Amino acid sequence: MAISSGSIIASHVNDGGFWIISKYFNMSVKDTLKTWTVLETVLSVVGFGMAALLYQFGVIGQNVCMDCACFPVLAGEFRGS
Repeated sequence: MAISSGSIIASHVNDGGFWIISKYFNMSVKDTLKTWTVLETVLSVVGFGMAALLYQFGVIGQNVCMDCACFPVLAGEFRGS
């Protein structure tokens, strides 16, 4: 989640979404840069913040849900049908 958030920060003209927004809303490249780059940067920062919060509360991260109840196969409890 954090990696995907970081991948969209500071998007610019080589992003397909940039040109879709530019043509759909009939905007100049300069205006699209002002809006699209800010939008993508805000989305990236919010996504990273959410990933950090979820990590702090143990919702995502290492060893999450690796107990026997979630993954009986990993605990050696798989009994084939």
